[in-house]
Amino acid sequence: MVPLKPPARHTRRLVNGTVLLSAIRGGRGALTVKNGGSHDGVFYFTTGADYDRGARAFTRDCGFSRFDDPLRFRTVYSAGRVSWDNWTLTLNTVFGGNAGTSDVDPDAFPV
Repeated sequence: MVPLKPPARHTRRLVNGTVLLSAIRGGRGALTVKNGGSHDGVFYFTTGADYDRGARAFTRDCGFSRFDDPLRFRTVYSAGRVSWDNWTLTLNTVFGGNAGTSDVDPDAFPV
């Protein structure tokens, strides 16, 4: 009898800046996401190691979180002037940061 070998441990990693979903268009606002943590991250957001793009999930060391407050994106046209909102989010704690996060039950995480 031939002993079974465990499957190889994968370390799949997408190129920094890979867009996973780009569905809502219109307006001038921009969102920049910076990840200064030791794990990769996907925005709602989840962090971990070995992101399986087909399964749309990390396979190891997973954490599931959400930002507590929504971001308002709006483009306002008035009196010949245009104004809009640009946001930068970090997926790690930063000095002076003001975005609270909460853990999310993995079974309640949107897919």
